[in-house]
Amino acid sequence: MIKIWVLTGDKLETAINIGYATALLATEMEPLLRVSQDEMARAESTTDLERELHAAIEAAATRESAKLRELEAGLRDKTGEHADAVRASLKRVDGGTDAAGE
Repeated sequence: MIKIWVLTGDKLETAINIGYATALLATEMEPLLRVSQDEMARAESTTDLERELHAAIEAAATRESAKLRELEAGLRDKTGEHADAVRASLKRVDGGTDAAGE
C-alpha cells in the first residue's frame, strides 16, 4: 500500500484538485481526509449555496455526471451564474475531457 500526503496552505478542494491534476489520485481511491479545527469551524458557517457549490466541485473532480445533473437542477433556480459553472463542468465530464477543462 502506498500512502500519499497532499499538503497545501489553501483549502481542502485545492489539495484534492492538485491530486487529480497530477494523477496522484484516481476515482477508485478512497480518500482519508484530515481537516483542521479551523476548517471545520468554517464549514459550519457556510451557506447552503456554498455547500452545493462545494459538492459540484467534488462531483466535477470525481467525474460524477449524475451528481452534477442533480446539482445543476437545484442551482438553476438559485443563481444562473453558478448553474452555468456546473453546466460547464458537466459538459466537460460528459465529453470525457478533464474536469478542470484541460
